[in-house]
Amino acid sequence: LISDDVRVLSINSQEMDGFNYTGAKLPLCIEDVELIVEAAQRVPGLFGYVGVDFILTDELPRILEINPRPTTPIIGLNHAFDINISELILNNGKGEHAPEISPKRLVHVKKTRSESGYVSCDGFSIEIEETL
Repeated sequence: LISDDVRVLSINSQEMDGFNYTGAKLPLCIEDVELIVEAAQRVPGLFGYVGVDFILTDELPRILEINPRPTTPIIGLNHAFDINISELILNNGKGEHAPEISPKRLVHVKKTRSESGYVSCDGFSIEIEETL
């Protein structure tokens, strides 16, 4: 969440099959996130929920893009933290300081070919698998 400061809410994996998004696991534990935070701080006007896509290399994270909008894993964040992330973003936009939160469980967000998931559209669904 970005307001007057930058705070890392969660680090997520992004699972791909070629160029097709297939899911995400969250939260992940990565010790050095300073370069990721610095990249977000360099973009003027960011406020709210921001996704920073990066690749981990042996040397350091390589920033790919910064998404100034909610991305698919936001669905998993609600389950991982037991909090409505959208409400947190809206309250932050109204000037309320975001509370300190920590994950309650690990979550696997999966994009599948079905119409029975958490969210469904055009033959695909987003399914949530939780672990304690």
